[in-house]
Amino acid sequence: MNVLSDFASMVLKEVETGDAQWLKPWGVGECKGLPVNGLTKKPYRGANILALLCTPFKSREWYTFKQVSLVGGKVKRGSKGTKIFFFTLKEVVVKDDEDDADEEHFYKVPVFKAYTVFNREQIDGLPKEDITETLPEVSTGEVFRDCESLMSLSQWYEDETSAYYQPTEDEIHVPSRRVFKDEQSFWGTCLHELGHWTGHKDRLSRVGITTPSGFGTQKYAREELIAELTSWLMAVTLGTPHEPQKNGAYIRSWLQDFKDKPKEIYIAVNQAQKAVDYLLNEKTKLEC
Repeated sequence: MNVLSDFASMVLKEVETGDAQWLKPWGVGECKGLPVNGLTKKPYRGANILALLCTPFKSREWYTFKQVSLVGGKVKRGSKGTKIFFFTLKEVVVKDDEDDADEEHFYKVPVFKAYTVFNREQIDGLPKEDITETLPEVSTGEVFRDCESLMSLSQWYEDETSAYYQPTEDEIHVPSRRVFKDEQSFWGTCLHELGHWTGHKDRLSRVGITTPSGFGTQKYAREELIAELTSWLMAVTLGTPHEPQKNGAYIRSWLQDFKDKPKEIYIAVNQAQKAVDYLLNEKTKLEC
């Protein structure tokens, strides 16, 4: 089984057992925040966020085995590492044999690699000052203003009995916030539809939006998964509340469509990361 299959199996198992962090609701300040490399403090991205937050550890810090040694720590006996994934560019050399020429051409090709990392809780001997960073305290009003600011990027209307994004009109429609159990649920729904909005042909041009398919197709399942993961990643990144849009059984049905195509799950998470990057960039432009 390759590393992508391992990743897909882990995600499916988390959903099956009900332990998937991205299916659990949380309020303001209750999420762990983005996992970071303990040495560089650089946040992980995309599928690696999902892989690391599917673990039971509370610490946000992760280290490779080599980094553990560099910071003077030691991995606890019996600890099992977690796989993370990266694409790197490898330079290859191709000789040009045409006309007996001995000229060499250099090309860069993408190579998929997996690394093993260990959570801070699996490591002995770390200095006390390497305390896990916490998210800055934010008020409920602040995070909901963030949500409203993000929604202002789009044409959206709070006037319907159901929530949906209409690609042909490039509009988001959601029910009145009065029908939701709380404001957190309302904004979670808005961010899910905003995830769909990023796929428009004039933005990220995702096939699930530019050439939509009906319910039950893989194209439909992929786009729903991307939108839900976008909402989740946005919540983790900004510390906003998170309210899963669908129940576990429904999300499990989306993932089951891809259980024999593990690369699809990996791609869906990274497409969601692209959507988050786009939204944050546009929000920054709006505030400048």
